[in-house]
Amino acid sequence: MDVDSYINLLFFFFFQAEDGIRDFCLSRGLGDVYKRQISRFEQVTKITLKNTILILIANLPWTLLVIVILVVSLILAWIIIPLIFILPVGAALTYEFIFERIFRKLMNEEDRLREEEKDKEYRD
Repeated sequence: MDVDSYINLLFFFFFQAEDGIRDFCLSRGLGDVYKRQISRFEQVTKITLKNTILILIANLPWTLLVIVILVVSLILAWIIIPLIFILPVGAALTYEFIFERIFRKLMNEEDRLREEEKDKEYRD
């Protein structure tokens, strides 16, 4: 197949797809979708930052551990370049364990029981 055939084929599929998209319908936009969703909590930036700082202070040993892991990972990746492919995975797995312990304490009893049931399903 020569270049002209590829170009013709490309235009054929492109314009064929475009014809299907051009049907008339009023778009509601993403704003309408998000307005209909019910949020459990009001998320204002000021409140979010305040809650983040409170959680960091309440779990200071875990916070320091996360910072140490991040700094050590960056230093090791700087010294041993191939580790740049392995360290993010190890750090992410460690962070998942730490964050699970922190946020499980903040869950209400109903959500905690539901999570424990899911954990049992995954273990079996």
